[in-house]
Amino acid sequence: MEGLFGVVPEPVLCHPQLNGTDVRVYAVLAMRAGARGWCWPSLRDLAAQAHVSGRSVRRATNKLEAVGFISRQYHDGRLIYLVTHKVFNMVFNGGDNPAPPG
Repeated sequence: MEGLFGVVPEPVLCHPQLNGTDVRVYAVLAMRAGARGWCWPSLRDLAAQAHVSGRSVRRATNKLEAVGFISRQYHDGRLIYLVTHKVFNMVFNGGDNPAPPG
């Protein structure tokens, strides 16, 4: 995945309830997200790319969802993530998050 990057908006980076691991997991999700904000990496891939444990990914995604920066849902039997921060949405898809990819 050389050459990819993830956008981390200042409100995510400076959020008082998030730690460095949470921000790192967000960055990986942002890097993996398509133009509409959706991605579906495995827990193992997220952990490997963020250089943290699977348990840390679970904690981070729980916190990121609780503060509103991502949402998670199951689609076709697979956990998918939606990067929901308004800055990400405005930059990459005009502020709209359509239905999950089919």
